[in-house]
Amino acid sequence: MTSDGHAAMDATRVPGIDLTDHAGFAAASPRFAAPGPVDRGPPSRVTLTFVRPKFFAPFLALFLPAACGGATNVTRPEAALSQTLGPEEAFDELRDEWLREHSPRTAQLRDSLISFVAKFPNDGVTAKVHAYLAITLMDFNDDAGADKELALASKAKLGSARDFVNVVHARALRRKGQPEYALELLRPLVGKMIDPVEREIFLEETALCAVDAKLSYEAVAYMDAWLRGVSEDGKERVREKVRLAVQNLPREVVETTYRSIRGHNTASSYSRDLEKVVALRLGEIAVAENDASLARWLLDPETGGATYPTEEMPKDLGDLATSRRGIKTVYGKMVGLLLGGQTEEERDRSAEVARGVAFALGLPRASGADPVDVRLVTRNDGGDFQHAELALEELTGEGVSVVIAGVGGASADRAKRYCEAHQVPLILVHPGSDEPAQSTMLLGMERGTELPLLATALTRLGQSKVVLVTSAEGERALEVGAIETQGMLSLAQVSGCDAMAPQAGEPRFPVSTWEKNGVRGVIISGPGECARDVVFDGRFAFAKEETFAMTLDATESAEVVERMTKGTRARILSAQTGLFPVLADKVGTDADLARYVAAFAVRPTWWAALGRDAGVLARRAVSPLPTEGATDAREITQRRSIVVGGLMATRTRMWTTDAEGFGTARAIPRAFTVVEWPRK
Repeated sequence: MTSDGHAAMDATRVPGIDLTDHAGFAAASPRFAAPGPVDRGPPSRVTLTFVRPKFFAPFLALFLPAACGGATNVTRPEAALSQTLGPEEAFDELRDEWLREHSPRTAQLRDSLISFVAKFPNDGVTAKVHAYLAITLMDFNDDAGADKELALASKAKLGSARDFVNVVHARALRRKGQPEYALELLRPLVGKMIDPVEREIFLEETALCAVDAKLSYEAVAYMDAWLRGVSEDGKERVREKVRLAVQNLPREVVETTYRSIRGHNTASSYSRDLEKVVALRLGEIAVAENDASLARWLLDPETGGATYPTEEMPKDLGDLATSRRGIKTVYGKMVGLLLGGQTEEERDRSAEVARGVAFALGLPRASGADPVDVRLVTRNDGGDFQHAELALEELTGEGVSVVIAGVGGASADRAKRYCEAHQVPLILVHPGSDEPAQSTMLLGMERGTELPLLATALTRLGQSKVVLVTSAEGERALEVGAIETQGMLSLAQVSGCDAMAPQAGEPRFPVSTWEKNGVRGVIISGPGECARDVVFDGRFAFAKEETFAMTLDATESAEVVERMTKGTRARILSAQTGLFPVLADKVGTDADLARYVAAFAVRPTWWAALGRDAGVLARRAVSPLPTEGATDAREITQRRSIVVGGLMATRTRMWTTDAEGFGTARAIPRAFTVVEWPRK
């Protein structure tokens, strides 16, 4: 008792009174607490003070006869018995049929119940049959019919029949969205339901009403009582129902409950059946939310009392637990590369960027090379933010101190969003849609950057009407606007790089139509394969000399463009910056470029060059870091700051720009000119 005479209770298991002696009922009735749908909170040890303590003794008096065989001063429940042997035998058959079917009920059972009440309308047990029929009609979603049966069932006198009718009334209220009122009917019945069938229905309804009323911790206790109160024959069936009910509980409740269970050094006060259901649900949540930290805790046998039920472990929980997601660390000198694979073009770009980064980091290393030199870890962003976030979590979990990412606009935005939120240094090879911020350095450029320059060059060559061929997704309007800003030039047509030939053997692109419409110039903003097909389709279709103007990534590689110029009168222009385009006579002007050509037997593409430049900058930025790892948050922040400072301070020869570093602008400056490829 508390100092004011109120009852003090152990609520480690439930938010109320401990009734474990009666059919395993682990939940108590908060009937005498303050009214309203207020949850009792997580399962921790608290002292509960009742508002109306004078009713506590009568409440126990209702319970103790059933639990202890006990008190002579309490009126025993009155059973609703059949007045004749015929109805009693018929009712027993109905109960057997009810037990065999469970929920949902069949039309055959419904018809049997209807036949009983028609044949025995005035028997003492008929009120209960009306109640059973009401439940069955609810299973058929016939709420109007169920209400009629409940009205007939309500004629039952006081006793077990009346108690059961109140349970069915509670079910009807819950189905109508009034679980709080339903609980008001159910709570006084704690300890009074003796019949095993009716007790199971009562326990189920109490748990489901608490769930719907958002009394989540109370609902957990009622579910435990439900599992304890069923016979062994029905244990698996009830366990499945409880599993479905637990899915409607908030993560916070499921996790707090299971952490409370795991926190006990001795056996938990919850049943093993409930522990298992809650554990498995928490595993499902971990997988659904890709919470690697939670997965690791669940499967760690050293974190507490209970052992996770691995025989029914959710798919992918083990893989999630062994991943590096969510681990905060910086490990020596490590660079992360986030690849994109949403489209074929992004996959091709990713392969080229990866080749350039690996080359810059000296990978693969020769045997005997310094094992503590810069390492590279790669992941794929999966084409959406959720997968990109997981990939970046894995990269940072592996210990990378800088990330290279962004082979497309959306991919860049995904990487930037995560890295800025977690203060991870980032080098973008595509700018995305936002300006560089605190942790971001921009190496790449927008696709439309070169287009005004190319349009101006075509105008100076006397072209007034051109076609744009592009693979830009979501950026096409920007490209068109960049070209149409040149007042002397008009766009006759915009064509996609994904154009298909009308028939086999015919050109992919309508070059003859372009020529008839007076087009003499074509601007190509797309991958090298697109540029190659446009040039090969058009170089013999034009009656007069035509000009193809290409963005840097459209050149793909110098060798491809040089093959385009053979045997044609077409002029081929491209933008020029840094060492690009890499014409044959430039290979000998840069020792690093010569090594690349010697290693891969091909000159670098624009995206390989961006990867190389990003790798060189990253390698220099991480070089001051110690080789040992760090897990302390302050140390991690300090090392990442060193990397950002190193990126801003680095000066080196780059392939994609004449500039030597980022400077304070956090973006690589680029100056462009136009070069005409020599005709062979």
